[in-house]
Amino acid sequence: MILKLNRTSAASFVFSLVLAFAVTNCIRAQSSNVSYAKTVVVNVDSKTGEITLRWRDGSELDGLTSNVTLTDGRLLTTDAYTRHKVINGTHEITIEHTKLGLPTLIQRVYISAGRPWVEIQAELDASTTPVATNRFVAVRVQGEGAFQMVHQDVLRVLHVPYDNDMWFRFNAAALQQPDQIITSNEVTTIYDNASRRGFVFGSLTHDVWKTSLTMHAQSGSLKDIEVFGGLQGQLGERSDTHDFVAHGVVSGNKVLSPRVMVGEFSDWRSGMEAYGKRNAELHPQARLGRSASIGLE
Repeated sequence: MILKLNRTSAASFVFSLVLAFAVTNCIRAQSSNVSYAKTVVVNVDSKTGEITLRWRDGSELDGLTSNVTLTDGRLLTTDAYTRHKVINGTHEITIEHTKLGLPTLIQRVYISAGRPWVEIQAELDASTTPVATNRFVAVRVQGEGAFQMVHQDVLRVLHVPYDNDMWFRFNAAALQQPDQIITSNEVTTIYDNASRRGFVFGSLTHDVWKTSLTMHAQSGSLKDIEVFGGLQGQLGERSDTHDFVAHGVVSGNKVLSPRVMVGEFSDWRSGMEAYGKRNAELHPQARLGRSASIGLE
């Protein structure tokens, strides 16, 4: 464990809890000659509850939060809670956000050994009274300088269609306009086409939520990234999911967001392959009996 100056006030550095994890499963930040070749450094500000992820090449996601919109209209966001308890495990960091009169909002950051990414999942824990939502943001990064990535060329964002019905297509949008909103489904990559370096954001759970991603850019700079369960944008035949009704409500004493992979790779194509392999690890191929069903669309 090391101490780091709080980004909002040097005087409050004592409140900043910095958890530096090498993906070799050792906390080695005290050594100045350690190789950080595939290390994600996770900083948790215990005053605001915000998370910062930093990679060896200088890429960074600053001020990461989670939020949930309840069916009664209330928006609960981790940085608006008053207490932020950080629990440090070997492969997992748990941040419990609490405030009098509100259900507990929990974030879990999973660190995978030898891999240049983390996995983030949020949980709403109401304990006694069930809660209900149809929009749960697992990862949000917003603000000037919150997304930082070294790049030589104009950044591009990949739109992945929900399916291929009605000839929906993949599209790589260059961030060149004064104001842009790019969406994707389940996964996206934000990358430099010259160096191939890029981030990959993708859902690792697919049993409850339709997961979507929204990126807002201004003049080539990303200002807002959201990865959330509860896709319900424009409804109708030509919408991403062809839905005519809003996303269903998820309720209970405990509600989980999608589990989201957040990684930075020297080649975004390798990152997308790693995302696919990670999904296969978490959701192995089902074993069929001797009689296998065959279906054609």
